[in-house]
Amino acid sequence: MPHPEIHCKICKLIFGDEYRKVNYWLDGKFDGTNHRKHWIYRHHLKAIYRKFKDKDERQVAIFHVLLDWLYYYRIIFLPRNRQEVIDKLFEHGFIV
Repeated sequence: MPHPEIHCKICKLIFGDEYRKVNYWLDGKFDGTNHRKHWIYRHHLKAIYRKFKDKDERQVAIFHVLLDWLYYYRIIFLPRNRQEVIDKLFEHGFIV
């Protein structure tokens, strides 16, 4: 999804809350020029489990990552760590 506000609106519909803290944290490394490279820092399970201890926040973060992969690459993929993000982006032609 291009903007965390979209994630917030989807979360409101599905989870009953926008989970702004979660969605904005996940996209916090996006600077407007690094496109999907920002996923390397926070769009994987290791980063999610390190940041969020609350089960609901973790589920929302995982949902956010799954939506991004589905939106951009039409795949359901949940990377375990940075290297899996890098490998999959490279596999899909995104030079990291």
